[in-house]
Amino acid sequence: MNEDADNALTKWQSVKAAISVFVQDDGPEGIGVGIQYFGLPTPAVPGCTAFPCPNDGDCTAGCTTCSSGVCHAPFNPDEDTCEAMEYAWAEVPIQQLPGVASSIISSLSMHGRGTNTPTLPALQGAVDYAEAWQIARPDHVTVVAFATDGDLRH
Repeated sequence: MNEDADNALTKWQSVKAAISVFVQDDGPEGIGVGIQYFGLPTPAVPGCTAFPCPNDGDCTAGCTTCSSGVCHAPFNPDEDTCEAMEYAWAEVPIQQLPGVASSIISSLSMHGRGTNTPTLPALQGAVDYAEAWQIARPDHVTVVAFATDGDLRH
């Protein structure tokens, strides 16, 4: 969200408020919710692509960090990635409400607006993550909710 600063801030605040109200409401109890953000910085180590891991010791090929069960490299903060596989994980993995609400709220508080909008790879990564989650839980219905500033750059 790199448009006019006031407009972008207002959009980000609206998204944060809407998500916060939803996860803290009594109505969606039992619904699984996770969250991921975009754009993500480009990995600083070429050849490292995100892949599942139980801990840092399982990360290889320059992928040195296991976060939310995914190995990835340290990031280059000056450039957003346009690789769908870099978005195919969740900062807060899908878990049931109300238990995951505090993790979602905490995660939202650590993020702000200010990146580019790699819409297509971010959406593809989110869909890939949701499909993998769905395959592992065929008795669940899985939906991706995608909030963006509307800029289709990638």
